[in-house]
Parts: sequence; structure tokens; C-alpha cells
Amino acid sequence: MGISLEFHWINFLVLFLYCGIMLGVGAYFARNQETSEDYLLAGRSMGWLPIAVSVMATAQSAISYLGQPAWTYQHDMTLYVVSFAFLLAIPVLNYVFLPFFSKLKVFTAYEYLERRFCSKVRFTASALFLISQGLYLGVVIYAPALVFSLITGSSLVLSILVMAGVTILYTSIGGMKAVMWGDVIQFCVMVGGVVLAVAIILGQIEGGFSKFWEVAQSNGKLQIFGSAEDVKAPLTFWGTLIGGFFSQVAFYGTNQTVLQRYLTTDSLAQQRKALLLQAAFFMPYLLVCMGLGPLLFVFYRLHPTLLDPGINIDNIFAYFIVKQLPVGVAGVVIAGIFAAAMSTYASTINSLATVSVQDFYRKYVNRDAPAIHYVKVARAITLLWGVYSAVFALFCEGLGSLAVIDLKVLGPLSGVLLGIFLLGMLSRRANTKGTLWGVVLGCVSTYSIAFFTQLSFMWYTAVAFGLTFVIGYLASLLDDAPENGKIDGLVLNTSET
Repeated sequence: MGISLEFHWINFLVLFLYCGIMLGVGAYFARNQETSEDYLLAGRSMGWLPIAVSVMATAQSAISYLGQPAWTYQHDMTLYVVSFAFLLAIPVLNYVFLPFFSKLKVFTAYEYLERRFCSKVRFTASALFLISQGLYLGVVIYAPALVFSLITGSSLVLSILVMAGVTILYTSIGGMKAVMWGDVIQFCVMVGGVVLAVAIILGQIEGGFSKFWEVAQSNGKLQIFGSAEDVKAPLTFWGTLIGGFFSQVAFYGTNQTVLQRYLTTDSLAQQRKALLLQAAFFMPYLLVCMGLGPLLFVFYRLHPTLLDPGINIDNIFAYFIVKQLPVGVAGVVIAGIFAAAMSTYASTINSLATVSVQDFYRKYVNRDAPAIHYVKVARAITLLWGVYSAVFALFCEGLGSLAVIDLKVLGPLSGVLLGIFLLGMLSRRANTKGTLWGVVLGCVSTYSIAFFTQLSFMWYTAVAFGLTFVIGYLASLLDDAPENGKIDGLVLNTSET
């Protein structure tokens, strides 16, 4: 059922102003892009603050922005355990992944795999990244476009074209600098939107925070440390903590979309500062975002006549925005949804273009062209990925709860990628044939589990990693070990590491 409210022209004005700023950012950074390093890695000149903010903006997609409150509205706060999982992942990221990629001076994470194994493994990992992120792209743009069409009454096609068009333009024109500084603006809009919504909801609950706590607690909405440990249940404490740990390590440690932000500086110290800032900010920000769900639950429990019983719960946050927020404020919060979508969308198409150019075009098609040629190719491929994603978004309806789509889409493949990287980084015995067997059997086994069992989606990444790593290692024992001289500095605890 649609939200069915006339969207005030002032709200439209706020959105148009926001989109105009983003296009201006792209135009500003279009200058002085003469090499692939300038266009794809911002000349490796970025500092820790924009890196940290860009990563956080990328991680918090519109799926999260809309889906987390919807999930906690329907269930409880168990999903917040993901923030604890991220804290557990930080030492692994800080002492394993960041030092490797900082030292190697790569464009893409998958270049490491060619040095450690061979070009076949790099090709396989890069292809898995393109497949997984290519599928994810459509979902990233579909969710906010659907909300915008419901709010304004415009067609879904027009909403997708507007959202995708603005993002593709500023990303393809401005390159990585435009994406990252755009992320900084977008993250401020996202945070501002959430904080405004929380403040207004609390202000409309008679009795304030104490009344909210009483009603939410009595209805089980504030539960984090649940007791149910059925692996078939969507979320349990241990399932979310363990599965979330592997998901966080895979996302921040092997996903080019995130790693590319860290590669925009040559300084390991700057990368570690960025990671620590994320650690400090992530938990309180996630608490506010997920806390919107219980807040909305209490608000509508106390004001039941204000809730349309036919509303799709995935749209509960957007429903509150347009029904209850003042004109202008609603435009800012909806701009936050746009910002959440655009930041992840821009980062993803930029990274897809980077992998397409560096791991495929430059390696297999044209190795020795002038530097400016690769910049032009990168711009063209960015446009192609953008157009593809906009078309794919039209077929994303019916994929399920927005809060878990990304885990269902990315979980198995991100686990397999994590298995590949850690086979290379942790084991001197792992070889090319064994690793490739691990990839094949890890993918087949995990998707068989996903399709033919009721195992919770939170376990997919962990299971995929475990199967890929164990099978890859055991299969490696059936063939010769790599020569020591060829992997020195590419495995932990070797002389050059």
C-alpha cells in the first residue's frame, strides 16, 4: 500500500538542492585527473578523516538506513550485536589486512592473489567480486527509489532514473575524490536525518524517554542478548556475533569497495587512524539507527490511529517521515535516505570500474596504453556499470526484508573470498590448485546449504569461509607446496612481512 501523501514542494526543493550539491562536487573534482591513480585512488593523497567517513557512509547503505529500523520495529535489538562483531574484527583488520595492502601498493585487493598464487586465482576472485557487487548494485538503488516513488506518487522507473542518474554523473566525472568527499557530505546528511527523527519521535511521546523505555521493555523490543540459539532462527546472539564477525572481516578486509578507500593513502598510520575512528563512531551511530525501530513501535503503540494497518513494515520509517515530520524537516530526512543510497552506490560502481579496468581490461585487453587512456576507459566503464544497475533495479521487487538482503546476496561469496585471502596470508602450504578447489566446493556447498536447509542467513559467510579454507588447505596437501622464495613477504611471519 502506498504512503499516499502530497509531498510538499519545500521537501522537493531540499532534495533538488542536495542533488545539485552532489553534481557540483563531481564537477569540482573532475580537474587534474591524468592517471588511473588520480582517478581511481585519488592520487593516494587522502587523509584518515575522509577515509573513515567514506567507509562508514559506504557501509551504511539505504538498505541499512531503512531496513534496520524496520527490522527492530518488528523484532528486537539482537541485530545490534553486529556492532560487537565489528569490534572483534578490528584487530584482524589492523594487524593482518591493512599492513598487507599498505605494503604492496596495489590498485585492487586481488592483485595480491596473483602474487601469492597465480593469475587464475586473481581472475577468480575478481570475477566473484564483480558478480556479487553487480547483484548488490540493483538492490542498493531499488530500496530508496521504491520509497521515493511511494512518497511522491512518481513512477518507480522515474525514481530509479533520478537516483541513479545523479550518482552516475558525479561519480564518472569526479572519480574517487568526488566519491569520497561526496561521502563526507552524505554521511553528515544521514546522521543529521537520523538524529532529527529520533529527537522528534521522543518529543511526541508523552512521558519522554522514561515512557519509551517502559513500553519498549515490556514488549521485548530492547532485548539484545537473546536466549534462543536455534541455528534456524533468523537472529540469535551467538549467531549474530560469530556470523557477524566473519561478515565484518570479509567486508572490511577483502571487499574492494571498502579497501579502495584505504588504498587512497600510502600511510599505514593514516589507515589505522581511520579504522580507529570507525570503531569509536560505529557503535553509537548503529545504536541510534537501530533504536529508531523501538521508538517507532512505541510511538505507534501510543498513537494507534496514526498507523495505517496496511503499511508495509519495510516502509515504516518513511511512513513516519512523511506523515509526522514538519515540512522541510521531512525533506532533510528523506535526503538522508538518498545520501545513504548514493554513498554506497557511488562507491560500488567506482570499485567495480576499478576492478574491471585493472584486473581485466588492463591485464587482458590493453596493457601499454597512455595513462590518460585508462582514465577514459574507467569513466566509460563506470557509466556502463551504472546503466546496468539501473536496469537491474527494476527487477529487484520481492527479494525480502531490506535489513537482510545484503547478507543474503553477499554472504556466501564474501565468505569464499575471505577463505581465499586467508589461505594465502596464513598458510605457506596453500597452493593454486588447492585454493581453486576450495573456491568451487565452497561455493557449491554453501549455496546448497542456503537453498536446501533452514540455516540462518547470518551463518552464510562463516560457513562459506570455513568450507573454502578447510577444503582449500586439504586439497593443497595433494600437490607440491609453493617455493619459499616466491612467497616470502606474502604470508604472515615471513621475513619480509
